Amino acid sequence: PFFYESLSTELTREDLDAIRKPGKVCFRINTNTTTVEEIKNALNDIELEKYQLIDNCLILDSRLSRGDPLLKSGKLIPQDMGSQQVVPFMEVNEPVDVLDMCAGAGGKAIHLSAIMQNQGTVFAYDHDRHRLNKLKPRLKQTNSRNIKLLYDLSSHILFDRVLVDAPCSGSGAIARHPEIAMRISQESLARVLADQQKILNSA
Repeated sequence: PFFYESLSTELTREDLDAIRKPGKVCFRINTNTTTVEEIKNALNDIELEKYQLIDNCLILDSRLSRGDPLLKSGKLIPQDMGSQQVVPFMEVNEPVDVLDMCAGAGGKAIHLSAIMQNQGTVFAYDHDRHRLNKLKPRLKQTNSRNIKLLYDLSSHILFDRVLVDAPCSGSGAIARHPEIAMRISQESLARVLADQQKILNSA
């Protein structure tokens, strides 16, 4: 595939193997619905032996079932560690108006809501209305009361902060979804770069 061929001259075999190797499973402890201490007690109750806690990030060796009470209650939210590290840089420790410009299903918008302790307003926008609508049922589940879905940016609302997690090639998820590597081409990368520049310009 183009993806691996393009990296073969820059990365070693070990590097390429590492890209393909599934990593540990990460969850964010949702402080809008629970506390780190409550989650630690819950993990002890279910006799989960292998886990790490780094701030509000819970790292497991294996996935939890979709029906797990901690997931259904919105206390734990599946979110990669790298994704969890973005929102704290927004400096939203006081009530502000924040635009999540590429919200998708709302992972970072929900994280913003938790850090802001449901103060201020998080405006969640995505050009794909179908993806954005997936956020609706998650608002009650995660107790995210300060998130508003935004379907039109033409009103020129002013925001204190703008978060842009622009669409990308998806290469960071190849370990979980190997088929992504087959879809990456020079043409697809060119389209992604053009879309990213357009989004950044409008932000």
